Amino acid sequence: MDLYGPMRVESVNEKKYILIIFDDYSRFTWVKCLRSKDEALDFIIKFRKMIQVGISHETSVARSPHQSGRLWLPHVTPTIDPYGKTPYELLHDKLPDLSFLHVFGAICYPTKDSENLGKLQPKADIGIFIGYTPTKKAFRIYN
Repeated sequence: MDLYGPMRVESVNEKKYILIIFDDYSRFTWVKCLRSKDEALDFIIKFRKMIQVGISHETSVARSPHQSGRLWLPHVTPTIDPYGKTPYELLHDKLPDLSFLHVFGAICYPTKDSENLGKLQPKADIGIFIGYTPTKKAFRIYN
């Protein structure tokens, strides 16, 4: 486990610290960006509980009742062990579902879900895909 920061440049969400948790057995890595060092202890407690119990509190995206799955994307480059398994396979004992992956930095068009859209108003914005949310089945889009 390592806490790095403060970074010279803040992220879009004003986060300046990076907490890295590394599993020795599988080499699986979790990365959490934090606004301050004080947030680290709370995250470690929640993370430990998630690892022990195997579940974490997740909410769904607004106006998306069909979401019941879990979205997890490691934000680090995976490595392979001598037996040809990724850290995800060693930790979860199954292959990861890669069907939701999208190209980082790609142009995308998030739809506007406001009920006040008129007939001639645009139904989508233009944005840049920058990643996934860690606790919801949703995308992070910069526009």
